[in-house]
Amino acid sequence: MPRWHVFHLQAFCLRSARDALRTLAAFAAQRVTATA
Repeated sequence: MPRWHVFHLQAFCLRSARDALRTLAAFAAQRVTATA
């Protein structure tokens, strides 16, 4: 049981990190486009 909980938490964190990374990448791209 605890193992499944840890796996679920890991998956959630991974998804959150991926979303944050995508947002950051989009923000960076927007800045570059605005500057260029």
